[in-house]
Amino acid sequence: MRVTQNPADAPTVPVWDRGVRVFHWGLVACVALCAFTGFLAPRNWLNLHLAAGSAIAALVCFRLIWGGTGSTYARFRTFPLSLSAIRTHLGDLANRRLRHYHCLGSFVESSWKIMHLPMRNVTM
Repeated sequence: MRVTQNPADAPTVPVWDRGVRVFHWGLVACVALCAFTGFLAPRNWLNLHLAAGSAIAALVCFRLIWGGTGSTYARFRTFPLSLSAIRTHLGDLANRRLRHYHCLGSFVESSWKIMHLPMRNVTM
């Protein structure tokens, strides 16, 4: 006999808190506004473009603070950053093995991208 569980009845685990959600959606909105005012809008919309850029800087500062003081999955220290984890994950992707990872939060490659993005921008 096979027992199946209805996905609607499965317990939910809130992973992303309000701080992370506000950061991500605020960043999406501000980047879209910057793109619109930078590429399509008339030149007299420059003040709105500058305000959206300043909001992006404020959001990044907020996320850096929230990455140290926020909830469990918002903290940068919970990111899986070991070389063995990324090697295993990329090997599974290359061999088309679907492995269920029993961790919540960010994926291995996302963690590496997030941590190395500031260094990439500094070296440019």
